Amino acid sequence: MTPHPSLTPTAAVPEALKSVRSGDGRLRKAAEAYLGVPYRFGGESRWGMDCSGFISTVFAEVYGKKLPRSSQGMFRTGEPVAKADLRPGDLVFFKSMGYVNHSGIYMGANHFIHSATSAGVSYSTLDAPYFGTHYAGARRMVPAP
Repeated sequence: MTPHPSLTPTAAVPEALKSVRSGDGRLRKAAEAYLGVPYRFGGESRWGMDCSGFISTVFAEVYGKKLPRSSQGMFRTGEPVAKADLRPGDLVFFKSMGYVNHSGIYMGANHFIHSATSAGVSYSTLDAPYFGTHYAGARRMVPAP
C-alpha cells in the first residue's frame, strides 16, 4: 500500500499550494526551480544539494543574503517564530539525536520545500510522520515582503 502523497516528499507542487498567493513570489519561483534536483551531502548546485545548501542557494539568489551553511547554524540565527505564526519564507528545522540536522523553507498551507535524502528537492508537510515528531522550531530570516 502506498502512503498518502501529502505524507511523503514529492517533487510536484502540492494541490494545497497551487492557489496560495501569499509571501514573496520570487522566493517560491526560485525554490520550485530546483524541484527534483537530487540530494547530495554538501552540494549546492543543480548536480545535487543538501538541505542547507538548497536554502543557502535560494536565499542568495532571491535576497542576496548569505546564511550559515549548516542547518544547526541557521537555527541559531534569525528571529524565532511560533509554529502557529509561520509565513512563507520562514525556515523550519527538525531535530534528531539531540541536534538540528534538517531544514526547509515554509511555503504555506502546512507545506515546506527542502532537499530530502530520499527524494532530493521536494515538498513535504509539517505533519508528515517524521517531520511532525522531529519538529524543532522555525526562524524568520527576512522581513515580510
